[in-house]
Amino acid sequence: MLDSKGISKQQQLETHIQLIEYFTQSIYRSNSIEDILWDICNNCVQKLNFVDCVVYLVDKKSNDLVQRAAFGEKVAVEPALKDPIRMRFGQGIVGSVAEKGEFEIIPDTSSDERYIVDDGVRLSELAVPIIFENKVIGVIDSEHPEKDFFNSCQARVLTNIAAICAHKIAWFESKQQNEIAINFHQANPNPALRINVMGDVLDYNAASLEILNVMKWDGKVIRCLNCLKSIRDVVHYGNRVFFLESESTSWKVFCESVENKSYVYIFATEVTELIQARKDAEAARIEKAKFLSSMSHEIRTPLHAIISLTDLLNSTLLNKKQEEYLEMLKFSGKNLLALVNDILEFERLELSAIEIDEMGFQLDSTLQMLIDSFKILAEEKGIYLESNIHAISNFFIRSDEQKLTQILTNLLGNAIKFTDRGGVRLDAEIEPNEDGSVRITFAITDSGVGIPASQISEIFEVFKMVHADSRKRGGTGLGLAICKRLSEYLGGQLSVESTEGKGSKFTFSFDAELVSPNCTVDETTEQKNQLINKKVLVVDDNKVNLIVACTFLRQWGAIPTEADSGFAALELLEKNQFDVVLMDIQMPRMDGIETTQKYFSNPDNPIVPIVGLTADVFANTREAALAAGMIDLITKPFNPRSLEATLLNLVGDQKE
Repeated sequence: MLDSKGISKQQQLETHIQLIEYFTQSIYRSNSIEDILWDICNNCVQKLNFVDCVVYLVDKKSNDLVQRAAFGEKVAVEPALKDPIRMRFGQGIVGSVAEKGEFEIIPDTSSDERYIVDDGVRLSELAVPIIFENKVIGVIDSEHPEKDFFNSCQARVLTNIAAICAHKIAWFESKQQNEIAINFHQANPNPALRINVMGDVLDYNAASLEILNVMKWDGKVIRCLNCLKSIRDVVHYGNRVFFLESESTSWKVFCESVENKSYVYIFATEVTELIQARKDAEAARIEKAKFLSSMSHEIRTPLHAIISLTDLLNSTLLNKKQEEYLEMLKFSGKNLLALVNDILEFERLELSAIEIDEMGFQLDSTLQMLIDSFKILAEEKGIYLESNIHAISNFFIRSDEQKLTQILTNLLGNAIKFTDRGGVRLDAEIEPNEDGSVRITFAITDSGVGIPASQISEIFEVFKMVHADSRKRGGTGLGLAICKRLSEYLGGQLSVESTEGKGSKFTFSFDAELVSPNCTVDETTEQKNQLINKKVLVVDDNKVNLIVACTFLRQWGAIPTEADSGFAALELLEKNQFDVVLMDIQMPRMDGIETTQKYFSNPDNPIVPIVGLTADVFANTREAALAAGMIDLITKPFNPRSLEATLLNLVGDQKE
C-alpha cells in the first residue's frame, strides 16, 4: 500500500515512479479500450490496495458519463457490467469532477451532500478526471469504507495514470476511425479518399486513382492534383463542392474538413446524366426562345396589318354600320394582340430575357399621366377613378419607369375591367429607409366583383381566371402573373386582399433611390412637324406592312420609298439620299440586321439613321439590332403616334 507514514520522500518518489511505470506498461499492452479500463480497475485494487475502482467514459451521443469498467468488492470478478451506471455532468461527486476537470478527495462522504449511495455506503472517495486535449473524456473513481483513506500521493499517481489512459484511448479511437474510413473507401464504388492539408493521400480506393488524378511514386500514393487547391480552400474557407469532367463522364466532388481541419474527406458522385440533362434543358430553352421569336413575328405581323388598317379606315368616310363593324374588328384585334403580348411577356420573364433599365424620373408626373389615360376608360363604364398621390409629389426617384408603369397599368386596368358599379381608387405613400432609400407603396382599391376566399392564394398563377366572364371583360389570365414577376424583378412585393362581391385591394411596394431633379430628362419641349418632304425608305417583305407604313408617312407629309428586301434596300441606298430608314428585322435571304451591317461596313456610305421594325419582343433581338448600327427598335404593331414621335426626334436633330 502507498502510504506516507514512516516513508521518506525519496522512497515515496521511487514507489510513485515504479507504480506509474507498471501501469504504463500494462496499459500499452492492452489491445482495446475495454482492456485498458479493466486493467486500470484491477491494478488499482491489486497495486494501490483500493477496495474497488470504477471508470466512467463520456458517451459522445448523450454527453453523459457511462460506467464502462468496475472491479472490487462491489462487482463480480468477471469484467462484465449488467446495468452500467449513467450520470450527467455535475451530478454527484463523479459528475462534479468531470464538470470541473480537477481531482477531488472526499475524506468523509457522510458530510458531502453530493455523495450518491448505490449498493452500500463508503466513507471516503477519490475521483480523478481523464483529460485529453483539455477536454474531459472520463473519470476514474474509487471509494473506501474508512474515513480519510485517500491522500494526495495516491491522487497524483492516479492523475498520471489517467493521462496515459487518455492518450491510449484517443489512439484506439483514431485507429478505429481510420479502419472505418478505409473500409468505407474500399467498399465505395465511387471515388473516396482522405487527404491531409499538404495534399498527401492518407486513404483511398481504386476508383479515385483515375477520376481524381491521384499520383503514385514507387507504388505509394502521394498527391491528388485535381483536389489540391480545393483542399486548401476547404482548410481556409470551409467545405467545398466542385465538378470534374472527362470526355464521357462528369463527377460532382465534395470536400469536407474534419473538426480539427488536419485532413479532408473527399467523395465523388457521378453526375453525367444530370449534367447532360442540364445541357439538354439549356438547348431546349434556346430552341424555345427561337420558336417564340419566330412565332412572335408570324403572329404579330398580320395583327399589325389588321390594327393599322383599322386606323387608316377610321380616317375615311364610313356609314354607321361600317363604323360598328370596324369598331368590333379593332376590339377583337386589340384583344388578340393583348393575349399575344402577355404570352410573350410572360415567356420573357420565365426565360429571364428581361433587363432592368433604371433611370431618374418624377414619380407623380408619371403616375398622373397613367391616371389621366385611365379616366376616360372609367368614364365610359360609368364608374369613378379617384387618386391620392399628394404624398409622392415632387419626388424624383431612380428605378425602371417602364416596368413600374406596366405593373400599375395592369392593376388599374384589371380594377376598372372588373368594376361595374362604384369605382377605383389609387393611393400612394412613401417612407424613408435606414439606408437613405425610400419605400414606395401603391394601393389600388376597387368596388368590383371581388375574389372568392378559396381562390385568393391562386390569383397570381398563370391563366388563372376566377370569374366565368373574365374573357368577355378582356382578361387573358396572365396579367397578374406578369405583375407578380415584374414586382419581383424590381425587388418589391405584390399582395391582394379581397371579399367576393365587395371588391379588391392590390398593394405593391418597392424600394427606390432618391435622385436630384437634374438627373431626369425633360422632354416636354414642343416640336414642329418636320416630317414634310423628308425622304423615308421603308424596307419590309410584307406588302401590307409596306402599304400601312407608307400611308401613315404620306399623311405626315413625308415622301416614302418602298423596298421589299434587304438587297433592294442596299441598291436604293447606293443611288439615293434618305433622311431615315425603317428596316424590318425578319426578312428572307437577308434580314434587316445583316442589311444594316452590310450598309455600315462601307465607310463611303453616308450616315443615315436606321430604325428597326420587329414583331419580336425579346431583348437579344434589340441588342443585335443596336450592335449592327440601328439607332432604335420599334415593336410591331406600332403605335402611329409613337412612330411619328420617333421620326420627329430623328429628323429634328438633322440640319437642313
